[in-house]
Amino acid sequence: METQVSREAAAPTWRLSLVGGFTLTRDGHAVLPTPLGQRIIAYLALSPHALPRARLAGTLWSDYPTDRALANLRAGLWRLRDSESPVKATRWTVFLSEDLVVDVAVLRDFAERALGDTGVHPHLEGPLSDLARAGEILPDWDDEWLHVERERFIQIRLHALEVLCEHYAAIGQFGIAVELCLAAVADAPLRESAQRQLIRVYLAEGNRADAMRQYESYRRAMHDELGLDAAADITELLATPG
Repeated sequence: METQVSREAAAPTWRLSLVGGFTLTRDGHAVLPTPLGQRIIAYLALSPHALPRARLAGTLWSDYPTDRALANLRAGLWRLRDSESPVKATRWTVFLSEDLVVDVAVLRDFAERALGDTGVHPHLEGPLSDLARAGEILPDWDDEWLHVERERFIQIRLHALEVLCEHYAAIGQFGIAVELCLAAVADAPLRESAQRQLIRVYLAEGNRADAMRQYESYRRAMHDELGLDAAADITELLATPG
């Protein structure tokens, strides 16, 4: 008789990457659903719970009548059922396999722990380098439902990078702190909180020349892009002779 251990060992491991583009693997092997299948999987992956069929259909086919949207969803689910897929469906709901690991969920969880008071020391565990290198969710897709999810991920990532930058600077690991702040500044060069934090780190490690170069780059960007002066408190960081 097959044991529970052997059954669990045979269970497939699904991994889904949405940051930078859609990549789905099963036990390390790439799986490529149809474009419609990709959108069903991506929308489910960015949702916290199983979704009613009507909601999923209404989002993916927002310009269609309800009956037509539901028919399109049924066709999409049928194609996914005929191929390798982590999608599960009942008569009323659609959801993803519990074995599926989604990169956005992993990074978001790490960012939330870094921002929250959970007792977890973020410098000891978590995908730190992945968070620093993370790009946009599905950048080549123009689906309207993605806009909010992209912005949510961007904001929590930027806030987490700033907090982690401050944390590593406080414990004297300036190289990591600079890398994290540079990642935030690269994605949002006009973000004053990230610029302020990066300049503070350069000053804390004694690199006043780097701080001055960063300040000048920020000052020019503010003037050229927005026609504004640099924030006064950032300017004041460099006012004290070093």
